[in-house]
Amino acid sequence: MPDRLRSNRTDRLRPKMLARSGFSMLEVLVAIFTITFFLAGTFQLIAVEALFKVKAESQSQAAFWVQEDFETIKSIASGLQDTSDPVDECDLSDSTTYGYGNTLKKQLEDAKHVNYLVNPITRKLFNGIDKEFTLSRTYTVPSDKPHTLEIKYTVVDEEKKKQGKSQDTYTIVNRHNLVIIDAALQCPVN
Repeated sequence: MPDRLRSNRTDRLRPKMLARSGFSMLEVLVAIFTITFFLAGTFQLIAVEALFKVKAESQSQAAFWVQEDFETIKSIASGLQDTSDPVDECDLSDSTTYGYGNTLKKQLEDAKHVNYLVNPITRKLFNGIDKEFTLSRTYTVPSDKPHTLEIKYTVVDEEKKKQGKSQDTYTIVNRHNLVIIDAALQCPVN
């Protein structure tokens, strides 16, 4: 008899155990919601990362372009020693006219026919996206340093500029460089 009681008891417990095995509908919905929440967050992070990668690549390309242009101008500046009269250039009685900085500035402004000195220059940068960027230069000869030339570079995204976005949005690179003309080192110190 004890065996019979045991089998009846286990038969009565089986339906209750079967009802409790597995997940309830609420648990399944919570799990689906949690997984969806984490996947959406992950995909959003991937999209933001891609945006920052494109922006960083554009800035890198633009900085390289500015450096390339600056090296060209430094090369031209190193040739001033051979083409200008040192007596006139070292005379600083009128710092707005004389000085190697003014000579280089005039030479660069007059060289608009030279393809790589056109100002501004528009170019498509190789960042995988078909976008136009424009490099502009502004020349300034500091009055206290007439043998130097300050160049302000700006690279802008033309598409964003045409859309009327703010300057902070479409300006890719702003850089200030100072060219010290080697020939000026031969001028006598006053």
